[in-house]
Amino acid sequence: MAPSRLITVGHSNRSLEELVARLGSAGVQAVADVRSSPFSRYSPQFNRDRLAGALKAAGIEYVWLGEQLGGRPPEDRLYDASGRVDYAALAEHPRFLAGLARLRAGMAKYRLAVLCSEEDPVRCHRRSLIGYLLSNEGVLLEHLRADGQLEEEIGVGLPPGPWRSLRPVRPGVAQGREA
Repeated sequence: MAPSRLITVGHSNRSLEELVARLGSAGVQAVADVRSSPFSRYSPQFNRDRLAGALKAAGIEYVWLGEQLGGRPPEDRLYDASGRVDYAALAEHPRFLAGLARLRAGMAKYRLAVLCSEEDPVRCHRRSLIGYLLSNEGVLLEHLRADGQLEEEIGVGLPPGPWRSLRPVRPGVAQGREA
C-alpha cells in the first residue's frame, strides 16, 4: 500500500483565484483550514466564507479545523512564558488529537491539503507541528509553494531546543523576533 500523502499550503497574500487554481492544478479535492482564526485583515479574500465559497465553486471540499488544529490554542497553559506555543503539550491535548484523527480520515478519502496563512512551511505550525507528527507515522508531506510547485518532504525533523512555535503568538503578548 502506498503511503498517505498530505499537501500543505499557505495562502499568503496571493489572490483567491490564484490559490484555487493552484490547488486544482495539484489535484486537491479537499482543504482543511487549520488557521485558529479563519479571517484576515491583510488578505480578506481568505476570510472563511469567501474561501469556502470559492473552493466549493471549484469542486473542492472545505472544512475548518482551526479549533482543533490551530496554532493559537485558547488555553494559557499551552504557552510558555514568552508567549510561544508549547507544541509538546498541544500535541497531547485531546482536542488536537481529535483533529489529527479527522485529518487522517480525510486523507483516506480525499487528496487533502491543510491550509494556513504563512507561505513558507518552515515558519508554520502546519509543518512543524501537524506535519511533524504525521510524517512520523509515515505520511509524506508535499508543500504547495507560491510558484505552484509541490516540494516533497520526507520526514520532518525537530529544530534544536524546545519544541514550540517560532515566535510568540499568544494574544496580548508582544510579537517578538524569532529565536
